[in-house]
Amino acid sequence: IRSTLTMVNFHSRVFLAASFLHAGVASSVFSTPVKTVTISGGTHGNEYTGIWCIKAIEKQREKLTAKAEASIAPDNKIINVFREYPSLSINTLLANPKAYMANRRFIDTDMNREFSINKLQRTAESCSEEDDATCDAQTSLPYESIRAKEIESMFGAPKTGSAGGGVDGNSDIVIDLHTTTANMGITLIVTEGDALMS
Repeated sequence: IRSTLTMVNFHSRVFLAASFLHAGVASSVFSTPVKTVTISGGTHGNEYTGIWCIKAIEKQREKLTAKAEASIAPDNKIINVFREYPSLSINTLLANPKAYMANRRFIDTDMNREFSINKLQRTAESCSEEDDATCDAQTSLPYESIRAKEIESMFGAPKTGSAGGGVDGNSDIVIDLHTTTANMGITLIVTEGDALMS
């Protein structure tokens, strides 16, 4: 019963979040409407809620795609954010796959601490002098530093002025899901200076 309630609760929250974003409520703080959202899980490999959520989102995408390909009518009793909001692009990211596979918070260092301007530039500068695509200088950096730079190159980082070079580099919002043992309920943490803070 608990799993069923969690699943219903999760789908309701994803549906509400999609409704909120698609309706333009969140986009009022941005210069353009929110059209692309990336949901990240597993920044800390032993925090399973975000990983479970991104897997559930991908399962929703697969089910909708399979039904469309088989020309099966969708079940209107089940909320599917991809069916409800076809113009809202939702991407997922497993942020720290090595830590997840090792069932550890991190491999070398806390990934949350690797997205500062100085650390991202240090990673970039370490590699910029190398001609080789494998970048031998990276081997002396912590795994999470390298991964943070990969994520920054996919999505860009407003604080560094990077525009991002990956397919998903145009995400309007990136939501990074975490798990806590503290009795905090559902918590939203927004960085100081973010458009949502104004």
